[in-house]
Amino acid sequence: MTNMIFLDCYASSAKPKESQLFCLLRSKVKRKREFALKVFDEHYSEDLETIKDLTVWLSGSVEAYKLVDIRKLLAQTNAKVVTRKTKKTNLLVVGIKTKIEELPVDIKVISAITFQKILEELKEQIEHKKSDVNRDHETIELLLHKELEKVEE
Repeated sequence: MTNMIFLDCYASSAKPKESQLFCLLRSKVKRKREFALKVFDEHYSEDLETIKDLTVWLSGSVEAYKLVDIRKLLAQTNAKVVTRKTKKTNLLVVGIKTKIEELPVDIKVISAITFQKILEELKEQIEHKKSDVNRDHETIELLLHKELEKVEE
């Protein structure tokens, strides 16, 4: 009952308690989970300059990505994903159905919403690099072809 009151009475300027948000993130009702994640993103996500070389603790799910895909993307930046906190962990991603009860004080925290945006940007950068490489290969092949034509004449 308390959770429903929270959803109905939420004022965006008020910072809700972590425990209440974590409870809602584990809710069986999808709408509650999505709303709680948005509120968490608004009030608890920290600014992140880069994901390069980080050890990312993924607690909960990131809607649009599977763990294997996240690992592949992060490998491009020399970052890695763990599913529990380790001594090397320096970033926590809080997602839907998280199992944590409170936020750690010694590492940066972002929401799965913010993390998904970072993954999208990373994916675009990788695709852009691939297209640049393909364009470079095509240019080299064209130049080689022209040189061969000159030699044959």
